[in-house]
Amino acid sequence: MAGIRKRLQIWLPEDFYDAIIKECGEHQSASVLGEELLRLGFAQRRGETLQTESLPVIREVFQSELKKTVAQIRLEIREDLQSDVVQPIKDQTRRSDDRLAGLIVRTIRSSGIAQRMLYSVAAKLFNSDLALKMYESAREQVGKELAKRSGPGAEEGE
Repeated sequence: MAGIRKRLQIWLPEDFYDAIIKECGEHQSASVLGEELLRLGFAQRRGETLQTESLPVIREVFQSELKKTVAQIRLEIREDLQSDVVQPIKDQTRRSDDRLAGLIVRTIRSSGIAQRMLYSVAAKLFNSDLALKMYESAREQVGKELAKRSGPGAEEGE
């Protein structure tokens, strides 16, 4: 450091004094070493002050960046789940529902055909009045069975 130099006389503990003299040896003066040690001490003190003042700011910036990163990762995971899991399940469900609806329509059509064929056979074997009575009786019994199964306390799979 160039410029005006001033003298500072300080009292040191004997072990400090001996350590400085020993460190200087023959190649360096005690003033130069003392100046160097004082610069290091001041720099360290400024660093500690800087650290205590800037640490909360650094922590806040770090937390903010971490929150942004976590939000971005969540968004990417949500998009991946939508495209890789949810959408295929929706597609499969839609195909299953379409297949089930087709089977139900086919069953209803077959049931209607069977009902008409049975009525025709009963009408030819007996007469139309008896066939109509048999149809009405069967319809009533099926209605009662369905009401019994769908009523309160009905067990599934009966």
